[in-house]
Amino acid sequence: MNMWIAPTRWLVIVAVGCSLLIAAVGCGSSGTTSSTSGGVKARTIGYVDVLAAGAMQKRWYDYFVKGADKLGWKVKLADAAGDPSVALTDAENFINQGVDALAVSCVETGGLRAALDDAKAKNIPIVAVGCAEPPPTDAWSGVYAEDDPGLAKTLAKFVVQNLGAGSEVGILSDAALLVGRERTDLITSELKNAGINVVATTVIPETDIVHSSTVGTADILNGHPNVKAIICVFDWSAGPAIAAIQQAGKTSSVNVYSFYADQVNLPLMIKPGSPLKGLVDGPVEQVSLVALDQLLAHFQNGSKIDPNAAKSLNVNFTVFTPDQHPDLTANYVGPWSLDKYGKPFFDKWNKTYGLHL
Repeated sequence: MNMWIAPTRWLVIVAVGCSLLIAAVGCGSSGTTSSTSGGVKARTIGYVDVLAAGAMQKRWYDYFVKGADKLGWKVKLADAAGDPSVALTDAENFINQGVDALAVSCVETGGLRAALDDAKAKNIPIVAVGCAEPPPTDAWSGVYAEDDPGLAKTLAKFVVQNLGAGSEVGILSDAALLVGRERTDLITSELKNAGINVVATTVIPETDIVHSSTVGTADILNGHPNVKAIICVFDWSAGPAIAAIQQAGKTSSVNVYSFYADQVNLPLMIKPGSPLKGLVDGPVEQVSLVALDQLLAHFQNGSKIDPNAAKSLNVNFTVFTPDQHPDLTANYVGPWSLDKYGKPFFDKWNKTYGLHL
């Protein structure tokens, strides 16, 4: 089976993915590893992550903190460990500390509204990175999200291509985040239009990922013995789904499809005999650099932050398979090199602000 590449799609501001893991890490901060010139003032950015241990969360953060390092900016990380109320406290703490700006990954508008209003009142820019946000999006200075409809439709088309009409599938879904709901709806629609039967959709709570994903998969297998695939709308569910399929002795008859060839799911997919047969991906981390670019222009020139700045990005979505996939190298985070995808931003900063990156 060859690597499957979808047509180019825009990375837009209205739909997002969030891929999370189970373990959580504590608060921390980046070091400043690169010096700059040209009069860029040192800044401190508070970064609130819904679950910092999440594999895709790490990819967004990795691009953000490495880009900030090049500017001589410090990034202070606060991990909400999957709890929106903790994220609100983290954001308010950063505001009270007097950070220059806030970046928030995958915490929805409603749960953060008090901090959003407080930041606006104190003229502290606050941007969303990675995940789409429900209305009112103008509560944010900018929302920079990957094209989740594009990712979801690409994965659905790959599943259709591999299973064919008449097949039965189950979906491990999410109801807490906008992106989970959007992915579920889009994948379900694409599959039904192709004649594939979605026989079960199980919502996985973010507070009980491993157990719920394992039990949810087992229930689908027991209730629908002819099911051919489990689709995980968040990559956090792929590992538990694989374990349940293996426990049921159905490794050779039930496939798993999910998102992101990250440091967790890529090893799971390339393991011999794995039921994980497809991971959709693309260099979506660029939205982190868009956020930094907008903050830099705002601080240097007083420019108004453009909430639509990510529309200038485009990406080809790829479905990696056990036969065609990135190399799993030491310190692997994701398949897309910052050297390549960061270069247009760094070149722009050199030219515009007299830096030497």
